[in-house]
Amino acid sequence: MTAESGSDNSVTKKTGAMAVVNLPVLREEIDLHPGPREKDGYPTWTLHDPVTNQFYRLGWQGFEILRRFENFQTVDELLADVNAHTTLHLERDDVLNIVRFLYANELAQSSNDHQARRLAEKSNNRKKAWWKQAAHSYLFLRIPLVRPDPFLECTKAYVRPLFTRAFFIIMLGFMVLGMVLTLFRVDEFANTFMHFFSWQGLLIYIISLVFVKICHELAHAYSAKLSGVEVTVMGVALIVLYPVLYTDTSGAWKIVDKNARLRIGYAGVMAEFYLAACALVLWHFLPDGALKSAAFFIATVSFLITVSVNFNPFMRFDGYYLLADMLGIDNLQYRAFALTKWHLRGWILGVKAPKPEQFKPSLQRLVIVYGYATWVYRFFLFVGIAILIFYLFPQPIGVILMVVELGFFIVFPIAGELKIWWEERQKMSVGGKRVIGGILAMAIFMAVFPWRSSVEVPAVMQAQAYQKVNVPISARIDDMRVQHGQIVEKGDVLLVLRSDSLDSKITQVQHKVKMLGQQINIAQRNQALIKERPALVSKQREEQTRLDSLISMRDRLTLRADTKGQVFYAQDFLHEGLWLSSGDLIMEIVNTDSQVLYAYVDERSYGRIQGGAAGTFYPDNVLHVPLPVKLQDVDTVSTRYLNYPELASVYGGPIAVDAGGQDNQLIAHNAIYRLRLAPVRDMSSLQIPSLRVRGAVVVEGRGESLLYNAFRHIRAVVIREFGI
Repeated sequence: MTAESGSDNSVTKKTGAMAVVNLPVLREEIDLHPGPREKDGYPTWTLHDPVTNQFYRLGWQGFEILRRFENFQTVDELLADVNAHTTLHLERDDVLNIVRFLYANELAQSSNDHQARRLAEKSNNRKKAWWKQAAHSYLFLRIPLVRPDPFLECTKAYVRPLFTRAFFIIMLGFMVLGMVLTLFRVDEFANTFMHFFSWQGLLIYIISLVFVKICHELAHAYSAKLSGVEVTVMGVALIVLYPVLYTDTSGAWKIVDKNARLRIGYAGVMAEFYLAACALVLWHFLPDGALKSAAFFIATVSFLITVSVNFNPFMRFDGYYLLADMLGIDNLQYRAFALTKWHLRGWILGVKAPKPEQFKPSLQRLVIVYGYATWVYRFFLFVGIAILIFYLFPQPIGVILMVVELGFFIVFPIAGELKIWWEERQKMSVGGKRVIGGILAMAIFMAVFPWRSSVEVPAVMQAQAYQKVNVPISARIDDMRVQHGQIVEKGDVLLVLRSDSLDSKITQVQHKVKMLGQQINIAQRNQALIKERPALVSKQREEQTRLDSLISMRDRLTLRADTKGQVFYAQDFLHEGLWLSSGDLIMEIVNTDSQVLYAYVDERSYGRIQGGAAGTFYPDNVLHVPLPVKLQDVDTVSTRYLNYPELASVYGGPIAVDAGGQDNQLIAHNAIYRLRLAPVRDMSSLQIPSLRVRGAVVVEGRGESLLYNAFRHIRAVVIREFGI
């Protein structure tokens, strides 16, 4: 990303006469550079403060005033000279506004004790309390690492060919080649295994990521250097403790050529595009392993994330600066927010305040829309970051950091705007007061009215009577007696399995039993062998017991229905002669006449559930109609074990679980309570597609307002995390 240094230059608002007549003296180190032309062709100039590295854009009027500061002592003398020697017709306030601008941004020397005291007070006001400094450092902190300008100056000649049109065409050809090669291996490419789960793979992943981001920042730096801009620093910025490399190319505001500034803005993304093109081609030649996974990562995930993040105009990354340059509006966000606040106050309060600055109507609408869109985007972004922080950090640190983040980015800005609204209440129109009153009344009503009277919980519907038909031992299908969807009665033969090895064992044992019987008969008649008879009888009994067990096992290969119901094949292409392994699920027998539903509710909504409540079951399959149900039973004790894999997050379900429990049990992240429900109408006419149907139950519960719901959630978090 690139870093912008700038400040608001919309200080030309007329505020009345100013008592000070003497012109201030500009600080000696202040520079004035020609700037790019506006869209209407008017020239601009850039005022640079090298101490703070801030840049300010001036129009023709401001330039003509500033360039005469050294030649005149008073405002009136300067005003007369401008009006006499240019086609401008300025008023005294135009010059005074420039004076105020210089003092406000500390660009002028203090000429008396009063001004010196004001500068000292302003400096003291900028000094934050230690807790504010700590909070701001946690939210955003820049760590300068290197001053790369000498290195860039020495090496820019070597990288200059990389910024030419010819090199772009070559890389575009690489990308096309990679895409053509990938077309023939789309499935293999899409299912590339990420070999990052060993420490070697993780190291390669980290090196790849760092390498890509360094190339991204060097592209910004070299592009700026080739355009004559000094790159003062490169380093790491911590955004809510997340490290992001940055390059300070704020000197780009000195560049007159607008296209050159645009090239600096998109240079980082172009560098990653080149890397992605090379990685895509390399993927086809690398052997399976971590390097191939790294090539896949660079060609897809890294590049797509970079495009989506860096070209996002709502955050101050590359896309923001590109948009600002294309619109020709410096400090776009600052000025857009000022204009959007003006529009919001006029719309809601009816306050007729002057515009912060003038734009063409079409551009003004675009800037206002951008301001509103940025507010909405940032609101959801910061809320999402706050939730992520809450879960990533140990408690209570997570709660504290979440509150700090929400306070700085959401609560404080809103509170500051509401404070201004309160201060401007006397300027409100009657319509504005009515709008504010209506909004407050609506907000209070929506907060305290118990809107939520129903509870939605994940559920499964299953037959009360059902049978899973599994293979008892490895065998082949010898005789299929039923078809998929067929209705069977209890005791019907479903299929007959045959095991050649089992038949062979039975034949062998039968032969042993027969031989032992013959030996027993011989011993019975031969006095010399009579003593061996008891041992032979005992051995015959053992073999007979074994034979009975084998025959019983063979009988189990004739699979029968234990209940009346409908047959559902669990495997495709079941046919006679197909070999099956022990334990394989062949089919299910589902009695569709009687169904039961089991649902799980979390502890936040448990108190709103009422026994006997009516509800509706909505199957995930939209082809099946909703089913009215009634709550029959609610467990009074919570559980952490989930008995239905269909509802588990590891299998695509809505309940967050871990699958690392004893015997691979599914353990819910939070306590859950089981509900038992039953359909309220006859189920015999419905076609149930399988043993279980996943869906959601919406059951009537106790009404709850948004305010009470928020209070209950906050109380639960405080009790859980702080043990209060």
